[in-house]
Amino acid sequence: MDETISISYVSRSLIGDAPDEVSQIAETAAAVNAEKGVTGVLYFNDMIFFQVLEGAESTVTELIDKIRGDSRHADLKTVAEYFCASRTFPNWGMKMVPPILIAGSRRLFEYERLSKCTEAEIFRRIHDLVRAC
Repeated sequence: MDETISISYVSRSLIGDAPDEVSQIAETAAAVNAEKGVTGVLYFNDMIFFQVLEGAESTVTELIDKIRGDSRHADLKTVAEYFCASRTFPNWGMKMVPPILIAGSRRLFEYERLSKCTEAEIFRRIHDLVRAC
């Protein structure tokens, strides 16, 4: 049996300001993730996706590879990856966090900032997402 892994990534959005499309992505992801035992959170603004995925290592790695090949994403970069004894988002198949819930989120969740963050800074961003929900 695979160990539980948490992988966080940031990618540039190629869909612009498309809230309906992103809502559909989150709904589909929640259904698929529930079947596969994956949990997580998704933050989106019209410029980036920032997502945390948790679950069996092989399953999460497979999902990341699928996302990497998705035409709605560019420049996907893994910003944190670690094995964990417990999940941060155990009850969220895929929780969508709107940018309006996090003060200053456009600045905090810029691609350039996130892609250069230390793991400790990424954890702070993840905790911002948790608190926003």
